[in-house]
Amino acid sequence: MPPKLRPGYPVPFSSPHGRKVGIAVDTHLAEEGRAQVVYVDAAFKARLAWLRWHETGWHWAEPELEGPSAEDHSELEPYIFTVKNGRYG
Repeated sequence: MPPKLRPGYPVPFSSPHGRKVGIAVDTHLAEEGRAQVVYVDAAFKARLAWLRWHETGWHWAEPELEGPSAEDHSELEPYIFTVKNGRYG
């Protein structure tokens, strides 16, 4: 069973690019094992990704996709600021 999540919570997850920490954005499906996060890619750009809960942790839901840019969405600015500054707690 996945842990409780709320928007703004840090979410460590496994991705095709290694371990990352994202900031939860969409958590309405978290109890079903799905959540959307804002994370920072290798070029330090904020992106959106869907995660799935698998046994003991969150994992990248769509391994072939890096996720769309989050930087063009003004409503995501607080999440982008948090993830880019590493202020998770």
